[in-house]
Amino acid sequence: MAQAKIEVGVTWAGKSGATTRLYTSMKDRLQEIAPQISLEYAGELPDIAKVEETITKFDSTKAATVALRDSAATLLSKLKTKSPTFVGGTNNPKFYGTINNIQAPEGNITGVTYFIPKDIIIRSFISLLPTADSFTFIGDSKHSSYAVDKEGSEEACKQLKLRCTFHPVTTADEAKDIAARNPDGAKALVLMNHGLLIDNTKSIVASAGKIPTFAFGDASVKDGAVAGLVADVNKLGVQLADAINDVLVKKKPISAVPVGLDNQPLLVINMGSVTRLQLDIPLEILATGTVVD
Repeated sequence: MAQAKIEVGVTWAGKSGATTRLYTSMKDRLQEIAPQISLEYAGELPDIAKVEETITKFDSTKAATVALRDSAATLLSKLKTKSPTFVGGTNNPKFYGTINNIQAPEGNITGVTYFIPKDIIIRSFISLLPTADSFTFIGDSKHSSYAVDKEGSEEACKQLKLRCTFHPVTTADEAKDIAARNPDGAKALVLMNHGLLIDNTKSIVASAGKIPTFAFGDASVKDGAVAGLVADVNKLGVQLADAINDVLVKKKPISAVPVGLDNQPLLVINMGSVTRLQLDIPLEILATGTVVD
């Protein structure tokens, strides 16, 4: 007897390679474990207003909605849905007020997050550059996660007794100018995982010259940043599919489906940048990292 089809809508705003990989991993996993779940794709919409319209439509016509990226998680802190709703490709949804208890979600929303505590990320940078006692962070002030990225980084810097400064930018030229001037005399730069910086990593790294540049996202590492400690989006896609299956097929309550995290993030290292900057990376770190050219 054929299983009844369960229709789920998927949406997000803008282009994002990481989000596309997350979605593909989720889709493949669902095909494997719950082929009765049918996905309607509405990704890469032009803006968050279109995402809001789409979520509202899906909420009344589908069994559940998957809303990806930080902008959707932020939206869902105010836009109330009735059907099960899943987030992913986002910072910690607790930061946005979307979910108060990620271990036992209190409403109708759960999912996955790429969040890694900032002190763990910064410690990984220091393991590669032990002389780094000061960092300059560059972020897109218009990005929905800038405030939480800055707050978490400030707390980590205080905890680790580091001198850290923060430069919000709105254009690539502003980011390149900060990298070139290094106005605070930092030992290293850090690029937040924001599209503006991801898309312009090559030119920012070139502007930085001999100043090591680290990143919160692996896309920037592939384009020349020295390293980043990042969540594995393929792993998170599998976790997201499992959460959807738990709620829609196994009928678990949302409160019994914690928000998924990557508890074993990847240290991605750009060996070309390591060589160019003549950094001496311990072999034991190289052995545990994921190396890109």
